[in-house]
Amino acid sequence: MKKTLFSLIALTLVATPALALAQVTTTLATSTPGYRFGQPFQDVRREYEERRRELLEQYQEERDEIKDQAQEERQRLNETTRLATTTEAREQVRQERHEQLSVLKQERIKLYARRIVDRLNTALDRSRLFIDRINALLAQWQEQGKETTQVSAILSEAEILIADGQDKIDAIMPAVEDLLTSTTSTSTLAEVRGLTQEAITAIRAAHAKVVEAVRKLKVIGGDNGDNETDDDETATTTATTTNN
Repeated sequence: MKKTLFSLIALTLVATPALALAQVTTTLATSTPGYRFGQPFQDVRREYEERRRELLEQYQEERDEIKDQAQEERQRLNETTRLATTTEAREQVRQERHEQLSVLKQERIKLYARRIVDRLNTALDRSRLFIDRINALLAQWQEQGKETTQVSAILSEAEILIADGQDKIDAIMPAVEDLLTSTTSTSTLAEVRGLTQEAITAIRAAHAKVVEAVRKLKVIGGDNGDNETDDDETATTTATTTNN
């Protein structure tokens, strides 16, 4: 608007110098040119033209100043827009980073869950190992005519507990996957914890049965001085203690 106003003033100065000069007298420090008695008309015209040029230069300077200010404002707005775009881009980067961190966090959770599953499976494998050793020993004793029914029954109970524990362990990772993608994470987390605790309980119970079987074996083989039962009991007790 100011630019238009100054343009109109400049046009007015060109069209009607006397009127324009009269309108701007209050804004000028120097005297306004005018006709003086006896002054040649050419001199008066020249003074008006010089003054007009001065006014036009002044208006041009003011217009340029306003133009510069407008340019600076546009640059500021452009910079603001650019910064806004950059902020959006940065927000997008932050969002992508958040998603990446979320993925990394999920991977860490999965890794932690797999470590737990591996430890639980290792505990079950120890129990299976001792059961296999005990069954091999029972086969020898049965050939010798010794009574092994009670031990076999205990081992059957241990195998049931191991199978139950394995089912719980196998359900942990799918539950973790559901936990990471579920909108009802609280209930899913409770399910994961419940499965893990149930698996641990089954594993401990299986170990307890294995220890009980080893103790029965010790009673059966004690009269024959069998040292393998002592080794089995020590190893089984150590495995049970390690996983408690």
